[in-house]
Amino acid sequence: MRLSALILACSLGAASFAQGFIFSFDTDSEGWQRGTNADINSLAFDGSATWAAPGLLTGNDFANLATYFSPNMGGVDREALYDGIFAFDFRSEFLQNVNVPSVYLTNGTTTINASVPIVVTPDLVTKEITLNTAGGWRLGLATNGAAASEAQIRSVLGSLTYMGISGEIRNGADRTYLDNVRAEAVPEPATLLALAGGAALLARRRKNRAS
Repeated sequence: MRLSALILACSLGAASFAQGFIFSFDTDSEGWQRGTNADINSLAFDGSATWAAPGLLTGNDFANLATYFSPNMGGVDREALYDGIFAFDFRSEFLQNVNVPSVYLTNGTTTINASVPIVVTPDLVTKEITLNTAGGWRLGLATNGAAASEAQIRSVLGSLTYMGISGEIRNGADRTYLDNVRAEAVPEPATLLALAGGAALLARRRKNRAS
C-alpha cells in the first residue's frame, strides 16, 4: 500500500470509529424536518424543512418553539464523540430575546439540550458546543433542567436517534438559516502520532525523490 493511501486509510478508519457526521445541505434538505421542540420526543414532525439555495435550511416562524430536526440517526454507537465538538453554521435576521436551547439530542429515552448565544449577522456564524459536561448540557427540553452527567451524555451519544436545532430565537418575527450541522471526535493520541509519523515519512520520501 502506498504511504499516502495508508495515511488516508488511517484517517478514514479513525473517523469511522468515532462516527462523526456532517449535513451540508448542498442540494436538498437531506431528510431534515421542522416542528416544535417537543417533537423530538413525540416524533410528530410538521413536515420537511425548507431548503434554499445556495444550500441551507431556512424558516420563518414555522412552529411554536420552531426547531429543525435531523432524520433518524439510526441509534449507531457514537459514544466516541464524547469530548468532541458539535457544530453548526447559523444566521438570524433578528435579535434573540427568548431563552431557548439551541441544540437537542436524544436516544429515544433520554433527551439533553444545550444553549449558545445567537447574534444578528449578515453571514452564517459557526456555533460550537463541546460534547461533554463542559458543554452545559441539561436534561429534557428546558434550559433550567438538571445538568446532564457524563454517563447521561455518553448514553445519548451511544444510541443517538434524533437531533434538533432551535430556529426560535425571539418573540415575534423570526427568520433563521442553518447549514453544515456536524460532529467530530477528538482524535486519540495514537491516531495523531500515526498520522504525524506517516506525514513525516511522506514528506521525506518526496524530498528524496526531488534530490
